[in-house]
Amino acid sequence: MCRTEVYQLVKKVETNLPPRLAAIQELDSKVGKWWNELPSSLDLSPDTIPLVPQDTLPLRLLVHVVYHQCLCALHSSIVPLFSWTSATNGYSYARQVSAQIAYEHATAVSLLINSALQHSWDASRVPSFVGYAGYCSSAILIPFIWCIQPDIRERARLNVLANLTMIRLLGRYWKFIGLLVSRILVCPLLQTLLFEQVAYIVVVFRVSMPAHFMLCVQNDLFSSRTSQN
Repeated sequence: MCRTEVYQLVKKVETNLPPRLAAIQELDSKVGKWWNELPSSLDLSPDTIPLVPQDTLPLRLLVHVVYHQCLCALHSSIVPLFSWTSATNGYSYARQVSAQIAYEHATAVSLLINSALQHSWDASRVPSFVGYAGYCSSAILIPFIWCIQPDIRERARLNVLANLTMIRLLGRYWKFIGLLVSRILVCPLLQTLLFEQVAYIVVVFRVSMPAHFMLCVQNDLFSSRTSQN
């Protein structure tokens, strides 16, 4: 499957960028071809999630998250801000394009997660990879919490909060997914920004996220804060 090929490419240390760019484009096309050939029975969007039967939602959510996660991982692998790769060997335009693609797909993951959180469903049936995708999405979106453009900054906060909530929920059933919460909240400044913005985001973006989901995030943020004091 394309995901295995993406993993194999991403884990390689970048030594020569031109061949890697060619490999990224080739895999991008493969992932796109796989995506376009999906049957209509697997269609899903943030707007249609409320209409999807609960027995098929976990599978559909997984399929769509895998697609977006593949492209996130693929393109972020050459962006220094997202992957700590070297920025000294040029090709800044190619990196900028990949950064934009990674950001868009990271956002798409968060939007699916956020929409799912606004409705009742059995979290125990959701595959752990959905939580991991939320973690990877957050890794790409967190830098934008310091963006000078208010709309981008606040949207990044909202999306990271949604990812954290999903990770927290799935962490009840997948222990290793639960451990990812502390990795996201390792930065005290990030804890402060997220904790103080929970209520603000609900009002500004009119998020109808159930109270117990929001409480999961608040509890994690509070626990992380107190454990460092």
